[in-house]
Amino acid sequence: MPYIEKEEVKERRKLLKKEFPNFKFSIVREHYSTIVVSILESPFAIEKDCEQVNHFYIEEHYKDNPELCETLLKIKNIINNGNYTVVNDGDYGAVPSFYISISFGKWDKPYKQVKK
Repeated sequence: MPYIEKEEVKERRKLLKKEFPNFKFSIVREHYSTIVVSILESPFAIEKDCEQVNHFYIEEHYKDNPELCETLLKIKNIINNGNYTVVNDGDYGAVPSFYISISFGKWDKPYKQVKK
């Protein structure tokens, strides 16, 4: 069963804020099993006020913007550190020790581009 401690989320929050001081994040634990990272402010231009990032296809989706692609991969690597496969299930596939979610903005807080 996927599960992540709030202390682990807190540690990843510190690492992200240290690595990206010019960004504004919302980093929370959801349903005891997911780290949800919402990028609220950064220097990157995106098309929408709120956009979900598919962390499985970052390279393919953001290939036209290599700097953004590299940044999203760093964010993914920081929050996904220590994640492992709990079980390979015939019905559900590989079940991770916890889930991750990355987005630009939130439903109630739109993303904002800020200058570097």
